[in-house]
Amino acid sequence: MRRGSPLAALLAVAGAFLPGPAASSAPAPVEEPVSLRLQFRRGDALVWKVVSRERQAQSSPLAGGDAAAEHRFEWTFEQRVADVDASGRATSRCAIGRVWLELEMGGSRVVYDSRDEPGEKSPDEGLPGFAEAVAVFRALPGKSFTLVQAPDATLVSVKGFGDIVEGALARPGGGDAGPEAPILRALVQQQLGDEAMRDELQRGAGHLPKGAVRPGDSWTGTLREPLSLAPASLRVETTYTLAGPVRDGEATVSARASVSLVERKAEPGDGPLGDTSPLAALLARLKPSLRKSEHSGTFVYDAAGGALKSSRVVRVREVELEMGAPGAPEADSGAEGLLAKLSTRSETETTLVSRSRAAQGF
Repeated sequence: MRRGSPLAALLAVAGAFLPGPAASSAPAPVEEPVSLRLQFRRGDALVWKVVSRERQAQSSPLAGGDAAAEHRFEWTFEQRVADVDASGRATSRCAIGRVWLELEMGGSRVVYDSRDEPGEKSPDEGLPGFAEAVAVFRALPGKSFTLVQAPDATLVSVKGFGDIVEGALARPGGGDAGPEAPILRALVQQQLGDEAMRDELQRGAGHLPKGAVRPGDSWTGTLREPLSLAPASLRVETTYTLAGPVRDGEATVSARASVSLVERKAEPGDGPLGDTSPLAALLARLKPSLRKSEHSGTFVYDAAGGALKSSRVVRVREVELEMGAPGAPEADSGAEGLLAKLSTRSETETTLVSRSRAAQGF
């Protein structure tokens, strides 16, 4: 057909009036405001997976030595709703499943997998520093703790996780004796206690808005993260955004956090070690700094059914701790006044692996 011919012009005009391709039968996206609330049912089950990797580098100018350590840790647990009260709060029993740990330090390496034979151990497992860590992780598989969650996804409480870890340290060979015992117990309270675990799991659960939201609307949720034994913590403010209209009943929420360091002056008797430990005064000299922080996630909700369908949250932190030498001015951060410096990079990924919805009215 010759370009510009009468026939070509006629076909072009006719095309404007002819019907196009058949419209999709998929439901149109819902642009109206949507209220996101969890509607728990007794018997609901969610399986979570937490993967953590941490690298530490320690330098000691006064002692003239350096050291490095790295650990990789993975664990899963099933959250099963046991009861729902009149306000919609759910009490869940959380059963810990597989636990996997790889720890490298000082040229030695330990690997623990709860799926291995019970008596199977790595050759270096009994070395100082390894025994305490592995004792904690060996105590986790098969144990359970309790979690209470509100309809807005807030974790009201976690109970029993800290007791599992405390019990592991109290066993023979678990690290509840010797000069390092106060540090171990303090770290347990700060990093693996019930309150710390509640904040850790809240990241995967997210926060829901107080009222109805439209596509593009945002809301915030705030968490606190302890910093080892330092007199400081991290304030994590996460901004959640409804990423678009509800499609096929699903609402997608994106999350991104800003993190700030909150320092406080250590007072006598303050902190996890109290004023009776000879280490208390030394640890009070820790000066933390936040070098890098990244935090993002995506959540998908069944908007009408009131259920979380998927969740993936990734967190990256780089923190540096400097410990001043006794007698050195607090402002002195040079090599002469520095006893030790610890740089830590940690990466954590929390994922909702699977979910099953209980029948209505179960």
